[in-house]
Amino acid sequence: MGFSWRLRVAPKALYQNTRVLQVLVELLSGEEGFYEIMLELLNIVPRAFICETFVGHKYYVGPGSFLPVRALPRGNFDLKFRYTIRPADFQAKVDIQQSLLDKRTKRLEERGTFQSFNYCINFGDLHDENLKKYDDSLGNEWYFGVHRIHANAEFQMYMYIGFPGIYEVQLTMLHPVEEYDKELQCEREFQYNQKNMFNFQIRWDLLKAHGFTHGYQDCVKIRVAVRPVQVDLQHIEDFVKPSKYAQYTEYREYTSSSSSSD
Repeated sequence: MGFSWRLRVAPKALYQNTRVLQVLVELLSGEEGFYEIMLELLNIVPRAFICETFVGHKYYVGPGSFLPVRALPRGNFDLKFRYTIRPADFQAKVDIQQSLLDKRTKRLEERGTFQSFNYCINFGDLHDENLKKYDDSLGNEWYFGVHRIHANAEFQMYMYIGFPGIYEVQLTMLHPVEEYDKELQCEREFQYNQKNMFNFQIRWDLLKAHGFTHGYQDCVKIRVAVRPVQVDLQHIEDFVKPSKYAQYTEYREYTSSSSSSD
């Protein structure tokens, strides 16, 4: 969903004239809003802190003092932290959800431009799937490759991460002479890891004879273009349900003799 958080730990921060362990969370990317945040130290000296606060970009959220340094043993050891985050209440859920939907709607209104990528495979490798991964600016992660089951040239495409729904797909098998390009255009429904097949109605063994291997390059080139027609935004709602946390666990090394850092 494009949310990115960072845990910042200052092992010897100064708070009210006392050396403390300071633990803060930073929102690097994602929607600003009113969140409930729980910070936990899971080992050595178990401790938890929870708050409800507005979280924005460019500043940190957390207690001024998470734990006095004197409460920690001497020596070198790892500290295991966990931070869990969710919208603080129903209104926060609605606000964050609406912001996400507004941004997604704006992208869909600009659907006139296709997201495109190029697939190239050596003619001698057409007996294998040779799946390759492509990302688009909508946040979708696509896999595209050969589907060598039938006599005709057929390719497979599926969505690994992104927004399930109906997409318009344009596939072009490129020819050195543009007017001989073979094109397919259709609307397909994509669900996670569900393969969609595209058949160019030309036999694999005729590709070279018809010039689709680009002479000395000896490769087949496919241009793929996709754009959303109707996408499923349900998982946006799932993310912002108040009962669901985004949870992260990190280890940080602590040295009792180290100077303050983050």
